[in-house]
Amino acid sequence: MANAGESSKIKEQICHIAWNVRRCPNSTPEEQHKWKDNIFGVKAKKKAKLQRELEVRETVTIQSEEEEENHEAIEGLDNIGDSTTQKKKLGPMDKYATPIDHKQANEAKKD
Repeated sequence: MANAGESSKIKEQICHIAWNVRRCPNSTPEEQHKWKDNIFGVKAKKKAKLQRELEVRETVTIQSEEEEENHEAIEGLDNIGDSTTQKKKLGPMDKYATPIDHKQANEAKKD
C-alpha cells in the first residue's frame, strides 16, 4: 500500500511534472491533464485552508489569568469616584490585540 508521498510522486510522473521524479513515457495527454488538475487543486485547497487559519488567528485575543484579574480589579476601581473622566490606560501590547469577531470565526469553522 502506497503512502501519501508515493502517491503524489506517481501523479507527478504521470503528468510530467519532473522536478522530483522521472517522466512517464506511457501517459496520455488526458491522464496528464486530469492529474495536473488534481495536484494543483489540492495545493490550492491547502493554501486556502492555511490562509483561513491565519485570518482566524489574527482575530483571536489571548488574555492570561493575571490580565483578567487586573481587568476585574480595574473595573472595580472604576466604580469608585468619578470614573467617567478616566479611561483605562492601554499597555504597549494592546495595539496588537483586537477583540474576537465571532461571526468570522464561526464562518471559518463551517468551511
